[in-house]
Amino acid sequence: MTARGYQSARYDNADILKRINRRLNFTIRYLDWSLGFAGPGYFFDPEALRFGGKPPAELEAIVAEVIRETSGVSAVFTRSDILAGRLLDTDTARKVRATFHPTRSPDVYTVSNAFWLDGTSAASHGTPYTYDTHVPIIFYGAGLPPAQVLRLIDVIDIAPTIAAVLRTAFPSASAGTPLPEVVDALRGKIEPLRRLKSF
Repeated sequence: MTARGYQSARYDNADILKRINRRLNFTIRYLDWSLGFAGPGYFFDPEALRFGGKPPAELEAIVAEVIRETSGVSAVFTRSDILAGRLLDTDTARKVRATFHPTRSPDVYTVSNAFWLDGTSAASHGTPYTYDTHVPIIFYGAGLPPAQVLRLIDVIDIAPTIAAVLRTAFPSASAGTPLPEVVDALRGKIEPLRRLKSF
């Protein structure tokens, strides 16, 4: 990406982790504070939160401050702010809110600058940028004429589209919408699914 004129580089989560531990150990108390970085952010050791002597929101804020000092980091969000709905109404914040899961997501959620990577991996995924979020969906098969559709759809539209083509009930809790470009093109060309074979 650098050769193509983009500002891209790497930052080191191990270095950030050292700085976080130093800050927490020097300002709060000496503990084995973290489980480290995984996926999009930093995880506290649950026992450290329990015995750290400070509210989790305060500890998250300290970690977020350290991470914000890192070159290559675009935005940082804490678990407490996400759960309390205290995020600004930005595109990045909306995407973070949409991907956040209370029991699996990090305590401090980190968003890198576009085209920046942490560590030494060759590639990554899961950023809020178009190069990561724009993924083509392809339907092909007998009776479906060639077409390119350039509009925004969602992955949740795939299952209802297949159900509509097969003329079966939509999946339980389905929230998507059948894609008319597929359903209308195949209308009358596929026999309804009459029975399911059990193996």
